[in-house]
Amino acid sequence: GYSWDEAIGKNPRILKSGKMPNNVYEKMWKKISSGKVWSGELLNKKKDGTLYWENVTISPITNSEGEIINLLGVKEDITEAKKNKLILTEAKEKAEQSDKLKSEFLAQMSHEIRTPVNSILSFSNLLKQDFFNEDNEELSLIFNSIDSASKRIIRTIEMIINMAEIQSGSYDVCFKEINFVEKILDPLIEEYKMIAELRGLKLIFESDANSKKNIVLDEYSATQIFTNLLDNAIKYTVKGFIKVAAKWDSDSRLNVEVSDSGIGIPTDEINKIFHQFYRATNIPSKYIEGSGLGLSLVKEIVERLNGTVEITSPSKIGNKKFPGTTVTIQFPKNQLS
Repeated sequence: GYSWDEAIGKNPRILKSGKMPNNVYEKMWKKISSGKVWSGELLNKKKDGTLYWENVTISPITNSEGEIINLLGVKEDITEAKKNKLILTEAKEKAEQSDKLKSEFLAQMSHEIRTPVNSILSFSNLLKQDFFNEDNEELSLIFNSIDSASKRIIRTIEMIINMAEIQSGSYDVCFKEINFVEKILDPLIEEYKMIAELRGLKLIFESDANSKKNIVLDEYSATQIFTNLLDNAIKYTVKGFIKVAAKWDSDSRLNVEVSDSGIGIPTDEINKIFHQFYRATNIPSKYIEGSGLGLSLVKEIVERLNGTVEITSPSKIGNKKFPGTTVTIQFPKNQLS
């Protein structure tokens, strides 16, 4: 840069880089001439032609008659800060582009996988109608296995896509007034009651007198939450029951409990169970399939619905404790109509 002797007495214009728009200087001098302080960023040039950014504040100094007799300038070199900001901006843009490509890829892969799986499911159902015989247990088992495996593939795809959307910030919720029991729980109970019976389990559903009360929620998200919870409850329960209870508390908050008499979760692992891909150490992975995404996805979606999720293990219904797990979802008062 310029030495002290070289700079003294020189007009500050020697620092102009020629890279700033003229209107920046016009606005700057207009404000200073009116007696006001101007602050802004300028791209200036050193003696050797190197460009650098400055944060500049220029204050007019006036005499007793209000005439501007001098200017006081305070400058700070912000070149490194600008470079770092540019690096961060470029990194953010690359990350956003990467997320966009990932979402597009997952959406395409979802379509490519769903189409043949849905075809398999449809043909299986047609064959089941033509050849189903209650006395043929082997054939019945084959059709049920095809149905179960196909639906599991589709739900796993949905979980992966939902988690990718949440991580990229593109997961959207659409709040509207719905009857929670009729729209969410009744269809799921009907579907999972059959699955539970095939595994020798009992699915119990209880709701209080206010079960017809409406709530403002995102229907798709709520369905995903309780689909995952029922999947887990049945998956990790070898014998006994699964219980779903919906009730409104004294503060008009909706509480939904999904309890089971399954293998439970070790107490010291409950806080970890919401981590992506985490599976409790007591799960016999050789025998029970699972991605480890279900509960982490439940937590993420519940939070986007302004709700809370809590897990207790052993399960507790009233004052009774028994082996298993209870997941409690609570939706806030301000979302009730």
